[in-house]
Parts: sequence; structure tokens; C-alpha cells
Amino acid sequence: MILSFDKILDLMQELDKVLLSRRKIYLLGGGAMMHYHLKPHTKDIDIVCTKEDYLDVYASLKKIGFEARNPSREFFRFNISEILVRDDFRIDIFNEKVCGNLSLSKGLISRCNLVSNFSKVELYVFSPEDIFVFKSITERDGDVVDSLALENYHLNWEIIFNEISSQIKEHGQDVWITYFVARLEELQEKGIYIPIYKKARKLAEGYYGALEKDINKGNLK
Repeated sequence: MILSFDKILDLMQELDKVLLSRRKIYLLGGGAMMHYHLKPHTKDIDIVCTKEDYLDVYASLKKIGFEARNPSREFFRFNISEILVRDDFRIDIFNEKVCGNLSLSKGLISRCNLVSNFSKVELYVFSPEDIFVFKSITERDGDVVDSLALENYHLNWEIIFNEISSQIKEHGQDVWITYFVARLEELQEKGIYIPIYKKARKLAEGYYGALEKDINKGNLK
């Protein structure tokens, strides 16, 4: 359990000493929420790197004592590249893409905030809106609670809708809209007003309609 964002910064300083070259590390999930004071602690640290930076970051984490573990069943949807563990730290590290195809888009990168700039490590955190997009298509324990906490940050819902729509269009993962709408409905059941719900629901209905047509035509195996 990580109880302080300073512990994450200490880890980045440790990593900074063994990296071969200057690398960008993008922090999402609970670790990023700790930076925004939206979460007091986290069980794991979710990071994503570009393809160019991934191997050096991964190898350097192993140099400082992290060991690889296989993802358990609850993480299958995530398409995690590796889970690395050392003492109280567990790092879920993604190579370019998160949850299958959620990628480091230009828009997402432009909204990231640089929080630490060491000799070789540039540590960025996802924006609250992009953390919400990530949380909306996952099913780990606590993701609904985290989504509620993010909503209190006065999210820009149009950014969220545009990013999830862009990611779906770019990668052809139409099914994601059903995950996204399911999460919005969970929040609405808890009394949260979601201004983008109707148009998100319309996209989901379009997905189900197209799926039904394919089934009727016998296009699905």
C-alpha cells in the first residue's frame, strides 16, 4: 500500500539513477489521483510508456529489485504488459496502450501535467478527465469509488466524451462504449448528474443495433 505521493517520487528518483537514457513516464490510476489529492492511498501504481521508452524503464525497474508477476484473471481486460512487485510497491506497466488499445493520444498527452523532472525521468500524470476515461472501462475493486472522487474534481465532461469517442474510432473498439455507459449509469444511480449520458447512450444503442444486424445476417461466428 502506497500512503504518500512522495513515495512515488522517491521511486522515480531511484529509477532515475539506473536508466540508460532520458525517459517519459505517464502515471494514471490511483497514483495520479493521489497527486490531485483525490485518494489517500493506492495499492498499485499504473504507468504507461511509449514503445521507445518502455524497454529501458522495464529493465531499470528490474535492476532496482522489482520482480515480474503474471496478471491474475481480474486484469485480463487491461492487457497489462507486466506486473512488477517489490516490497509494498506493485507496478502495472503498460507498453504504449492501456486496456487493449487505449493509447497515448496526442490529446491525452497534451493534457498531462509534468510533476517531476529528474536527470533522466520526466514524470507526467494523466489529467483527471483522462483518468476517468481509464477508470470507466475497467472493473477493478474501487473503480466506481474512484470515479465518484474524480467527479468531485469538476470534470470537463466534453473532454471525456471526445476522448473516449476518439479512442473508439481510432482503434475500432466499439464495445468500449458499452463499458463506458455502464459506468455512467452506475454513477447516475448514486445521484451524479452526467451531462453527456444521453449522447453516450445513443452511441451504445447504435453499437447494439449494429451487433443485432450482424447476428441476424449470420456475420458473427
